[in-house]
Amino acid sequence: EIPELNAVWERGRDKGVEVLALSVDELPASEVGAWADERGIAYPVALADLDLAVAYGGGEFPFHVLVGPDGHVRERLPPGTHDRRELLELIERHPR
Repeated sequence: EIPELNAVWERGRDKGVEVLALSVDELPASEVGAWADERGIAYPVALADLDLAVAYGGGEFPFHVLVGPDGHVRERLPPGTHDRRELLELIERHPR
């Protein structure tokens, strides 16, 4: 799914759309960064804990949520992978 998320990030960042991955594990930041680099992740990856993921509705992984500029969750997709078409449609359903 990384290429799909990279594509969404590339298409949306000029329009104020951000893609942010949450790393929910206990690896040090340097290892998470190296892992992301090895896989070609272009978008930011933040360190998080399970409590934060659950607060955003992430009981199963991977999960995707659309958060508006106001910080509120606008929509959650079903857990699992999604292609760029689905992700871009999600963004389009919620204009800024």
